[in-house]
Amino acid sequence: MEIAGVLVVAQGAADPGVRAALTQAVATYLHLPLHRVMVLAGTPADGSRP
Repeated sequence: MEIAGVLVVAQGAADPGVRAALTQAVATYLHLPLHRVMVLAGTPADGSRP
């Protein structure tokens, strides 16, 4: 099985440093080039925030 790409949605991803760290971590763990990893900012489905 080959992974074509990954989408990560995380609350803290609005911060550029967090986004970069998540992108690098996922790419390294899955042995993917960085352009195959997309990290987006999101909020919980119920709209609550910690």
